[in-house]
Amino acid sequence: MATRRNPLSGRYFNSPGIASAMSNLASAFAPPGADEVLGWAKANAVRDEEARKTAMWEAAGDNVDLQAAILELYTPNQSFYAVDQSNATTRRGQDIDATVAREKFSADNQRALVTNAADNERALAANAADNQRQATTSM
Repeated sequence: MATRRNPLSGRYFNSPGIASAMSNLASAFAPPGADEVLGWAKANAVRDEEARKTAMWEAAGDNVDLQAAILELYTPNQSFYAVDQSNATTRRGQDIDATVAREKFSADNQRALVTNAADNERALAANAADNQRQATTSM
């Protein structure tokens, strides 16, 4: 339909094919919808995560523990290194406990020897006094 501003407009846009083409062209230049923006954000997040994993994989080298943690096969506290460290810590605690026990037993034994020696001397002195008293009384 012709208008005052564009008298030829009616002649060109009465065709459904041209109207469809112009509509498609307008939709091609339309701003992106929320679905498209969300899709781009998800794709960017996945690409960034994969780039981080690739960088970590390259940094891991031949370390099996790091590679398994990157592949999310297990958490780092289940790795061979973590288990070895836990065992070493437990072993160290047991070693310290054993050292303390040995020192305590050694000190107790030393005290017992000194106490027994003093008790033995006292008993000998008491026996000697008894023997002397008995010898004096029997005379």
